[in-house]
Amino acid sequence: MTESVLLTPFVLVGFGVALFLCLFERSRPVPGAVLPLLSVAVAVATLIYAFLHGASLQEVLLVLLIFFAIHLSAFAGRGDDGGPNDGSSDDGGRKGGGGRG
Repeated sequence: MTESVLLTPFVLVGFGVALFLCLFERSRPVPGAVLPLLSVAVAVATLIYAFLHGASLQEVLLVLLIFFAIHLSAFAGRGDDGGPNDGSSDDGGRKGGGGRG
């Protein structure tokens, strides 16, 4: 039986860092998309490393599906942050037009 490339220390540390960044961003939301993008970048770089060292497509896709499922569940809890069509207004609670009065 052949050894899995995904069980090498570098790949485990890479996926560990990516998972830590994902879960850290989920527990303490940071404005913007810096941590999720950094987490995805680390995961993709680790997957490329695993491919270059002979990982099978089945191994890599299994890890990728699990990782992106965690990311999708993190984004599913986020609500709309007040876009222009969400029914809110910026008039400070005033009714009517913006004229003097």
